[in-house]
Amino acid sequence: FIGLATLGSLSIVVWLLGFRIITPPPNWGVMLDKSFSYLLSGISVGLLEEIVCRGILFSAAARLWRTWPAAIVSSAIFALAHFLTPTPEAFEAATPSIAVWQVYLNTLTNITQHEAFFLRFFNLTLMGVVLCAFFMHTGSLWQSIGAHAAWVWAIKFHHYLTDFNYDQPVISIWIGSRSDFTDSLTATCMLLALLVATVLLPRRMPPAATLR
Repeated sequence: FIGLATLGSLSIVVWLLGFRIITPPPNWGVMLDKSFSYLLSGISVGLLEEIVCRGILFSAAARLWRTWPAAIVSSAIFALAHFLTPTPEAFEAATPSIAVWQVYLNTLTNITQHEAFFLRFFNLTLMGVVLCAFFMHTGSLWQSIGAHAAWVWAIKFHHYLTDFNYDQPVISIWIGSRSDFTDSLTATCMLLALLVATVLLPRRMPPAATLR
């Protein structure tokens, strides 16, 4: 519900302001097929990334430090992983060992070359902190998995159903140009509001064996 309500509302705002144009599918069968495919993708991504990033990485870091520093560090790693994409040219080398080294260097040097990198990195880190807060608040990964899966589903569906309106004279930093909204300040405010609301809610303490 959290994932659909937040990104769903943001999608509607973007449509109303004309930053993205709705492109309906050819028929309802295609739409249902895409919806089911994106649902499976969202569940798979939500399960995998939450188990690894929150269940393992964050929990391990929280045993070494306090929970909030652990949430920030683990979330920064989670965010950075989204930018580890080497260019195809990096794989062209005389030997496999040289190719591995080229891919490694290419990946590191290209991290900050992504468009709106710093805002996107901050928003993805903030998203990770919010998911950590869900985990801390409930003592379970299920809310984090559900929110993450819903966000993935909403992003993929929004990307499928809309195209960016290049005739829009002004590309506002409040809206951004990406279908996942990671390059928008509106997403920043939305995630901050979720974080504050989660922190202020009465907390059910997680098991001491998991977090401290």
